[in-house]
Amino acid sequence: MKRHSLLVMLLVLGVALLGINNAFATTANQQASANFATNNSSNVNEINIQNTTKIQNTTADNGTAVNNTVKNLVSTMNNTGSTTDSGNNSEGSNSSVASQNKTEAAGDENYSNVHGIWLSTDDVNKVTLDELKNAGITDIFVKANRISIPTYQSVLKTILNKVEGSGIRVHAWITCFVSSNGTWIDPQSTKGQNVMDQIITEVTDITTNYNIDGIHLDYVRYPGTAYKHQGGTDTITAFVQRVYGTVKSIKPNVAVSAALMPEGSVNAYYYGQNYTALSQYLDFLVPMVYMGNYKENMTWIGKATAYIVNHANGKPVVAGLQTYGSDSNLTVLPASEIMKEIETAEANGSSGYALFRYGWLDKAFFTASSSTNSSSADTSTNSTSSATNTSSTNNTTSTGTSTGGSVVSGSVSFSVVQLCDAASRVKAYVESYKVLPNYVMIGSCQVGMPEFLRLLTVGLVQVNGGSSASVCLKDEGAALNPVDSVKSGNVYKSEYLSLARSTVSFMDSHKVAPNYGSVSLGKIQYQSLVYMYSRIMSFYGVNKVLPNYAAIKPWTQYTKTTTIPAALQKYLKPTANCQSSNAKITALASSLTSDSNSTYEKAEAIFNWVRDKISYSFYDNTKYGAVGTLNAKTGNCCDHTHLLVALARAAGIPARYEHGYCKFSSGKSYGHVWAQLYINGKWYMVDAISSRNSLGVINNWNTNSWTLKGIYTELPF
Repeated sequence: MKRHSLLVMLLVLGVALLGINNAFATTANQQASANFATNNSSNVNEINIQNTTKIQNTTADNGTAVNNTVKNLVSTMNNTGSTTDSGNNSEGSNSSVASQNKTEAAGDENYSNVHGIWLSTDDVNKVTLDELKNAGITDIFVKANRISIPTYQSVLKTILNKVEGSGIRVHAWITCFVSSNGTWIDPQSTKGQNVMDQIITEVTDITTNYNIDGIHLDYVRYPGTAYKHQGGTDTITAFVQRVYGTVKSIKPNVAVSAALMPEGSVNAYYYGQNYTALSQYLDFLVPMVYMGNYKENMTWIGKATAYIVNHANGKPVVAGLQTYGSDSNLTVLPASEIMKEIETAEANGSSGYALFRYGWLDKAFFTASSSTNSSSADTSTNSTSSATNTSSTNNTTSTGTSTGGSVVSGSVSFSVVQLCDAASRVKAYVESYKVLPNYVMIGSCQVGMPEFLRLLTVGLVQVNGGSSASVCLKDEGAALNPVDSVKSGNVYKSEYLSLARSTVSFMDSHKVAPNYGSVSLGKIQYQSLVYMYSRIMSFYGVNKVLPNYAAIKPWTQYTKTTTIPAALQKYLKPTANCQSSNAKITALASSLTSDSNSTYEKAEAIFNWVRDKISYSFYDNTKYGAVGTLNAKTGNCCDHTHLLVALARAAGIPARYEHGYCKFSSGKSYGHVWAQLYINGKWYMVDAISSRNSLGVINNWNTNSWTLKGIYTELPF
């Protein structure tokens, strides 16, 4: 009865919990949402608006977000709270406190004294080696996306280069049964089986081709409903066993670990995670012992840790600890409290800790850690760089993909002229690619979109007040669950200025971008806010006056793809070796693109799959065709392209063949075939035979010097 009451209460409170986007956090974190609403008040053009500003910290649960975890009573630990994994795009947990005077050397192959931290894809560029070393960090868990931008290829390369020679171990953190849009995937379903195959492919590639120390599984569970699925616990265990076997067959010294729920004897019943069974296939276990989410105390941390240690078959148990109040209270915990949590976990048998997360960690923790470790602490530095979804066109003025050095938050500032220039490029990017870039270059700095939103709104407020002062750059987290309910119309000057002030106030208080801003037309979601203020600032840069109003419409209308011209319809039809209407092809195309929100994302998901799943074989002309290549899982350039073109056409993306004589990186020249995909009004050259290539970027042959032989709807050989 007590459990039933708790569940009812939590369902009611679910409206106040945060849904998650994109990069998932390996924890039981539901981060409180960061939303604001402004009801502006000035009489502008006969529009009377009530003069109040309302700050909101929660959003309604949409029924599909990751935070829809069943919250369970852990009777063995008198636990009345709950946890759920948190997703996040740009934040991770960073910690490095040493609660002991002695820190085990990083990089050796036992996991008896782990000092770990989770890093999101954005954190990879923000964290510095000095921070990690000063804090005594031995292990970092780095988000490794299969589909979402940036993908693991660029992220792992960046972090491995950053920590090379430091002895810090790098674990690729892989999300399993939650999609990039936050929906749960039943591992027993057809889609779940496909996802498991995709994860094995990713694990194989990472273990084989990257000098990582571990594979770390997240969301390898059910959302509290395992008991509804016959054999659910066995399914989870079997998948972990499959991952373990794959990794050990390639590199036996690479560790396998998993983020686990901390609910003791009922963990398997609700989540399909049986500690004892899983420990056979894990080198260490990482239970997410999040005191704040469970509304518990230090004693609970000790009991939860001790229970799992006693059921882990002697395998190390690394306590996952929360660095902020709870998912509904984003207040950063003092370093002293985190240290006490670490001490409590270690006193109850844990083999160290992993902190969630870098973005919400008291910076004093680094100082406290380093002093404990007898080394001086550096000032924490935060970069403004982040990865993106397209290639950079210029390393000083682009929006796109790159990595860069760190800058101290608050130590860099930009002029209004620079902001106007950057705004014009973000505006152009959205209008060209139908998606918000992840960063914009301003001078030599990569500025992420959350930081750029603050720069825009501060700059706008200053310009309106007659000031031309430079605007200081500050580190900001991304909006966690953007909400959009705005009607098409005009947002007049006094209203967008009031909204800008509220945005600045909110971001300065919460260090995170808002999920939306409310105006008289409804809720403008985060992406639209960035785009709207980019247009306003771009207008000011040209006209030296602020516009009287800014047109606004739902974000989905900005990201709608262009209508495919009649002349291109032929590039959607099946041909002899491009069986785009075949049931296997259409099913795979649908599965690969189910989580994509734009044509570009669909194309990228398809391209990445063909590049990563189909091996290369050398022979002349067509041998298999699209369906045969899918079955054989290998092919030459012709057959790679047949499958790529067929999947693209099946997904509604016009695709055609290109044939040329090319000089490859080996120095040899051959006849070669690749694809062209029509995305948002232009053709992209795509070559899936090399892991060095990405969508629209070819690195395995010289694209500056080659001979065109033909472009075809149907390849004639």
